[in-house]
Amino acid sequence: MEKAIIVSDPAQIDALEGYDRVYYGTEFCDRLIPSKRDVSQAIEHCRARGLKFTLATPYIEQSDFQKVENIVELVAHAGNESEVVINDLGLLRHINAQREKGTSAYRDLTLLLGRLMNKLPRDPRYINVVDQLNERQREGISSNHLSYIGDFWRAQGIARFEIDNVMHPIDLPAENAYSLYYPYFYISCSKTCLTAQCTRDHDIREKTEKCQTECATYGFQLNHPSLPGPMYYLGNTFYGYNDKIDEKVTGALFSRLVEYRPDMRLQGSN
Repeated sequence: MEKAIIVSDPAQIDALEGYDRVYYGTEFCDRLIPSKRDVSQAIEHCRARGLKFTLATPYIEQSDFQKVENIVELVAHAGNESEVVINDLGLLRHINAQREKGTSAYRDLTLLLGRLMNKLPRDPRYINVVDQLNERQREGISSNHLSYIGDFWRAQGIARFEIDNVMHPIDLPAENAYSLYYPYFYISCSKTCLTAQCTRDHDIREKTEKCQTECATYGFQLNHPSLPGPMYYLGNTFYGYNDKIDEKVTGALFSRLVEYRPDMRLQGSN
């Protein structure tokens, strides 16, 4: 079982112990796309520690696309079994176009289907009703579109599928390679950043044009009687928490564990 961790700062890599791979970047907010310099530093930190490298990328606006292209090119030439997490069809198309041109570095780049691209039901409240559902209803919340569209993604060059450790049982087709993200799992995200309200007067109905990275300072815990546990709001994204992985891992469905702690972005977090 390969063990990986997501970091938000290249400097965090030097203190890591017990991991085989590092994920660096962002999946849920295009305002947090790292600079080419920061990615280069992360790659060098990984190389010095003997760790493999994965770049996480979000949905991408046209204005940011060239920046991401340059970063992906850097990663493609880095070697070291480097990977890119894909959450944008345009980026997938760009990489495949480079492969068709015969660019050798891109042929060696491993592509992962990100969590924004799979349709796994994520509502933590499903765990409250799963025992009351009939077989067809349980299939509806535990199955994934990968059971019938996995062939398409593999034809597009996807080699691995990134999956959240949601609260309810999941049932995925065995022919794919999977990573399991824990203990935090992604629920939903938005182009609207409510965290921006913490420091300035901003209409939440409008897109946040100028990011001041309030998510590095503020985070919120949300509680409700219908939830099996707290939800967390960091930046523009809602998360749940589930550190129970034994059943999923012992089923041999997952070949990689990705430790995901978005609260590491908060100042003073461990």
